[in-house]
Amino acid sequence: MKILITGGHLTPALAFIDYLQTTQKNVKIVFVGREFAREKDKQPAREREAVESRGIKFVPIQAAKFQTGAWVKNLLQLPLFFASFFSALRILSQQQPDVFLSFGGYLSLPMGLASWIVNKPIVVHEQTRAVGLSNQLVGQLAKKVAISFTDSQPYFPTQKTVLTGNLLRQQLTSKNQPKPAWLTSSSELPILYITGGSQGSEVINSILSQTIHKILKDWQVIHQCGTASQERSYLAELEQQRAHLSANLKSRYAIREWVTEQELAWIYQHAAAAVSRAGANTILELTYSRLPAILIPLPFSRNQEQLKNAENLANSGGAIVIAQSHLTPNSLLEALHTIRTKNQAHRRKLESVHYLKDADKKLFDLIKKLLPAQREKKS
Repeated sequence: MKILITGGHLTPALAFIDYLQTTQKNVKIVFVGREFAREKDKQPAREREAVESRGIKFVPIQAAKFQTGAWVKNLLQLPLFFASFFSALRILSQQQPDVFLSFGGYLSLPMGLASWIVNKPIVVHEQTRAVGLSNQLVGQLAKKVAISFTDSQPYFPTQKTVLTGNLLRQQLTSKNQPKPAWLTSSSELPILYITGGSQGSEVINSILSQTIHKILKDWQVIHQCGTASQERSYLAELEQQRAHLSANLKSRYAIREWVTEQELAWIYQHAAAAVSRAGANTILELTYSRLPAILIPLPFSRNQEQLKNAENLANSGGAIVIAQSHLTPNSLLEALHTIRTKNQAHRRKLESVHYLKDADKKLFDLIKKLLPAQREKKS
């Protein structure tokens, strides 16, 4: 069996790859991904590095990114879309997969359409409660749609949907990861993990630069700030500000563009709290790790997906939500005080939050059922 994957949501795609490599040695995998997280300023994506480090073939493609309601911009994207569609046809011809598996994102649209044209079975995995445009469209062409929450079922044909849950990277479940070598602080203060995702968050980085000298009085901070682009380096900017701190505070502030899965596993196990956006995959990881969080939902995520994720975790008692429009130095410091003084109560609440397990196996079983018997024997 050969599976071609695209992953607008990279972490569940990686989780599925890890599952296949661990349990399904004969399954071949090809990953189609993007070279840049943002084409405009050439901010490198983490996809190639993460995929190739697993020994998986990475095939780059550039595709149009359509936006709901932006008709003029979408019309201007049409030439790129048609070019990406023919690139997708070429990739399918060269790679000859048995199944196309989409984890969302704009790359899935040309790959999904091309797979449908050449009669390749399509499976969609949806991680969110509010479905993105590409997965919603590709879901209409798919044989099956695996969903993580019943909330997303109305976006797809009922007869196609199967509730599997979201996928968690196996590395994050390991309990024996070593402390990151770059984390040299000997402080006994609780660890606060701050992240804006692989691209970083200008809003979070900016508010932190205004408050870090106060935060470090109560916390030691690991700040994952985002990969540099041609136009800007968050790391360089934050390191400049770090240089003005006292030696004592400076020793408690670690800044990284990116953290590896092994490092993240250690952080999740040893941190007392997190400050983060509220993507579906981050929420799953925080829930699994029982890590209380201050969530700042991305305000322009489709159908307020991140707000729904954040509110769901907050309603369970495991998080505090600050709308980006209400994010100020004072609101962040007040939330940090609350989550520090009531940390154990938040953790106990998180212990009662349930999520669907074995999503990776359920997804693979779904794919196997689509393949003719003779093809499965060949694999």
